[in-house]
Amino acid sequence: MFTIHDEHDFNRHAIELFRYQATHVKVYKEFLTLLRFDIHSVKTYHQIPFYRLRFLKTKL
Repeated sequence: MFTIHDEHDFNRHAIELFRYQATHVKVYKEFLTLLRFDIHSVKTYHQIPFYRLRFLKTKL
């Protein structure tokens, strides 16, 4: 696990987790591909796209 002391730490961990999920979670990766979203363009956690539950339901 990790420790978060401030917003900078939170941002760093959030982006790291986002990039991991964007690479390893097939349905999320597909979602980002449909959006034509560049995962390397994210500089702050505010830029991470929310996953649409409706999209997930169509994949199950």
